Amino acid sequence: MKVREGYYPEQNRNQSLKDTLPELSRLQREVLDVITSGTCTTEEIAEKLGKYVHSITGRVFELREMGYVEFAGSTVSEKTRRTVSLWKVSQKQLKLF
Repeated sequence: MKVREGYYPEQNRNQSLKDTLPELSRLQREVLDVITSGTCTTEEIAEKLGKYVHSITGRVFELREMGYVEFAGSTVSEKTRRTVSLWKVSQKQLKLF
């Protein structure tokens, strides 16, 4: 199987990030894992994890306060047709690896 360029460094980065986050709760870590895969909304995170949006909103806020995620712009929700925030892994965190 041919592996795309950059795959192994990304895997190392992701594992290193997980190893440095012992203070995160299980749900915070799950939310961060989803955000690490690319920019997404709180609604998309909740859908991927099978949780309610209101249980994810607080975790995103906590991760933002700790500096792990940051605002990445806004988009319009397909479900509600309202403007919602996009989240991404903080550049500060990416520079560690």
